[in-house]
Amino acid sequence: MVSIKFVDKADWKDSPTCYVCSRAFDKMKGVFTHHCRTCGKAVCGECSNKKINDNRVCDVCHFRYTNPRAEERRKDMIKNKRATLEKYKV
Repeated sequence: MVSIKFVDKADWKDSPTCYVCSRAFDKMKGVFTHHCRTCGKAVCGECSNKKINDNRVCDVCHFRYTNPRAEERRKDMIKNKRATLEKYKV
């Protein structure tokens, strides 16, 4: 079981765009800033409509915490990419 640590409000990260979809925040167009409670990054409502323990989380963190092998697959992907880059000296 993955341990979930929630970020304090003081540690939330502000941004003019959504961390997940890169859409610009615009209150006039109804694109409001929310913050993922696990990573603290600024996200739009569409990319943060899921919850863990009644806390708003972004799609990226929700996937990470609800799919037990997600972190392992992410690390494998990075390792394979680095190996490919090393092989071709890119």
